[in-house]
Amino acid sequence: MQFKTLFTFATIGSVALLATPQPVDAHAKWKFGGTLTARADVDNIKTGACGNLDRSPNPMTFQVGQTITVQWTETINHTGMYYIFFSPDGEQGLPSSVADLADETNLLHKEVDPNNQVPAEYTANITLPTEPCNNCVLQMVQFMQNNNSNYYSCADIVLAAAPAPEPPPPVDPAPPADTPISVTQQIYDDFEAIDTDNNGQLDFQEIQVVVELAEENFAGLDTDSDGFLTKEELIAAGAQEPVDASPEDPADDPPANSGGESNGDSDNENSDSTDNSEDENTATDEESANDNAAVEENLSDNPLSTEEESGHLGFLLLMLMTLIGLRRKQ
Repeated sequence: MQFKTLFTFATIGSVALLATPQPVDAHAKWKFGGTLTARADVDNIKTGACGNLDRSPNPMTFQVGQTITVQWTETINHTGMYYIFFSPDGEQGLPSSVADLADETNLLHKEVDPNNQVPAEYTANITLPTEPCNNCVLQMVQFMQNNNSNYYSCADIVLAAAPAPEPPPPVDPAPPADTPISVTQQIYDDFEAIDTDNNGQLDFQEIQVVVELAEENFAGLDTDSDGFLTKEELIAAGAQEPVDASPEDPADDPPANSGGESNGDSDNENSDSTDNSEDENTATDEESANDNAAVEENLSDNPLSTEEESGHLGFLLLMLMTLIGLRRKQ
């Protein structure tokens, strides 16, 4: 009787234990000391979105668009899925129930729980959004498939704008390339040296020995398209004949015709003028002597009184002076 009673109590107790709901052993959280710092180092938060925990006073800072590696830890194995969501403004838009997992607007990553031996550690590379935010949150959700429930773990971050790129270092300017006119001038100056067959014209092969010239540039200089370059074609392209800058021998200079002829003509003109003036003065002196002789002869043939003689003499002197003056003016 006593044994039967004990068996009955044991049976009832076992049935009661089986009928009582047991807690689910499926726990996951952000790895403590990893890339992210969770709001709390606990793995049993089943209240979404972040277990009603306050925001961390020291959030991690990343750059917009940065790709980071995140780690989380599973302490008790359970079949299900892992999700990583992002919110730019606190817990807004983050899932807080199984039904919310269907909205993947803010989803950055998800993967199947591989049912590894626990404790197990997982990693994933995620690329952060490109808009800066100061109140951002990364949420890891473990979905347990057998009982249709979630575990949550949140980490606070800041997304900073990317720094302005540094200007590239200065690049040393390349030396100026030869302009077509300089190449053309070089060919012209070395024409005889390049013209190895002495035929007065240059083909492309001859030029390439001395000057590096592209075929299209050769064709541009070869205006008559005969496959050869002549000095005339080079001059037409801008080449100039060299100027001999050596000083000339003064003995080889021709006489300055303009200066010599001008001085000779001036000397001849001055000589002729002098001769003419002397001739005129001589003639004037001879005429004056003849006039004086005529006056004296007239006075000797016609004696006058002293008064008459004085008057006639004064008149004759006046006439003589007048004649002499007229002669000189001529």
